[in-house]
Amino acid sequence: MNQLPRNFIRENSPRGVVESWRSPIALLHGADDPVISPAESETLYSALRERKIASSHLSSKLLTHGDHLPFYTQIPEILPLARLWGYFLEKASDFS
Repeated sequence: MNQLPRNFIRENSPRGVVESWRSPIALLHGADDPVISPAESETLYSALRERKIASSHLSSKLLTHGDHLPFYTQIPEILPLARLWGYFLEKASDFS
């Protein structure tokens, strides 16, 4: 982080261009992501909703930047993940 130019993260965050988005957005984030905080996706989702941009958001324990949980502990996460993919596929078909 010390090597990045000042304001690099703020200037390159998707939140800075939310106003220009027109397509529906599906956000999927690892609930235990040790690299990028799930709060980043939550904040972006809030910005999308404030601007009335069609969007869906899911933080899932099925995803992370390094799988570390036994699969059987993640079974309850499968249905919400399938719902988000369904949202994505439904909205994507609107643009085909």
